[in-house]
Amino acid sequence: MHLLMLSWEYPPRVNGGLGSHIAGLSRALAEVGVDVSVLTRGEIGVQRDDNGVHVVEVPLWGNLPAPEWGAWVAQANIAYLEAALAQWAGDPPDLLHAHDWTVALTTRALKHLWHRPLIATIHATEAGRNGGLSSPLNRYIDAVERMLTYEATRVIVCSRAMVAEVQALFHVPEEKLAVIPNGVSLVEQNEFPMAHSTATVLYMGRLTYEKGIHVLIDAIGQIRHFFPDVQLLIAGDGPYRAQLEAQAKATLDPQQVRFIGWVNGRQKSALLSQAAIAVVPSLYEPFGIVALEEMGAALPVVASRVGGLPEVIEEGVTGLLVPPGDSTALAEALTTLLRQPKWCETLGRAGRLRVLQHFSWHTVARETLQLYDSFLTKANAPAVDRSTFVGRAPAYFPKAIHHA
Repeated sequence: MHLLMLSWEYPPRVNGGLGSHIAGLSRALAEVGVDVSVLTRGEIGVQRDDNGVHVVEVPLWGNLPAPEWGAWVAQANIAYLEAALAQWAGDPPDLLHAHDWTVALTTRALKHLWHRPLIATIHATEAGRNGGLSSPLNRYIDAVERMLTYEATRVIVCSRAMVAEVQALFHVPEEKLAVIPNGVSLVEQNEFPMAHSTATVLYMGRLTYEKGIHVLIDAIGQIRHFFPDVQLLIAGDGPYRAQLEAQAKATLDPQQVRFIGWVNGRQKSALLSQAAIAVVPSLYEPFGIVALEEMGAALPVVASRVGGLPEVIEEGVTGLLVPPGDSTALAEALTTLLRQPKWCETLGRAGRLRVLQHFSWHTVARETLQLYDSFLTKANAPAVDRSTFVGRAPAYFPKAIHHA
């Protein structure tokens, strides 16, 4: 099997969980014998091997001043399409796998040109990320997401919560959906000494509004007088950083909070080894891959009861769940754990065991490969409905009738 993954991110270009997901899944599939190629963006355009994965980096068009994000992504998709046709026109891959809307235009074109099955993973939705569709750009991205789910032979989502979301937004039939969770590469516990501070609270992830870091800062402000040695570590970067730094300056003592910025693998491992409690205070979270990383490092996790997080964290077994946006409930949960360090250790051990049993990349790759094989064991690839090109546009709106 020759599989072509298409993704906006791939290490070392990682903005959030998407790039880590593509790398983990691709490497695990390569380990079991799949011929995996990844088409992704790059500055100069190179081809390289990454643990058995053939990575093709595409330089984007830098000399055309796109007026906004959607136009820039469309230009990038043309560059992707040119690169794919130059690389594989004579021997197309057996299967296409698109990850999110940023590669949807290229993948749709390749599906019809090469007559290949298309799998699409929807990691998050524009409506979910923004709490609605308030701008023309939001609505355009939502339309591209809808188109991708229509064109895909099967749609993968990472949680049961995302099943409900894509069905409500895009009317995807249940039989077309597959739930396959994210995976994680575990931190080796002997790589760094597990010198957990008894009062260090860790947040890792992008600094955006929907991640709820402002709720966490408010919660730390509520408990700081009861725990004078509490320290909040915020690892990550993003457009909301300036607002968060201003909030922290007004709410907390300088020694109680540190903005660390983006961290690489070894820095992340060191932070995980130092913290006592990890917090995922998201207002919107399709899955929460960072929670897996933290559980894998034997940390108890306090998370919002939103999206896929309740499917990852077992209440009272591997961590605690609180209502999203409720800083008082979050402060109470942190107080409970800070007063019971032994229980924190118990939750952490249970969390690491849960990750080992259910969320390793080996497990995720096996489930994904079973889905791939369901198409490629057929005598021929599914026929492409060419009627979408004859006299009318595909019926994406208002209710798309999805291909089987």
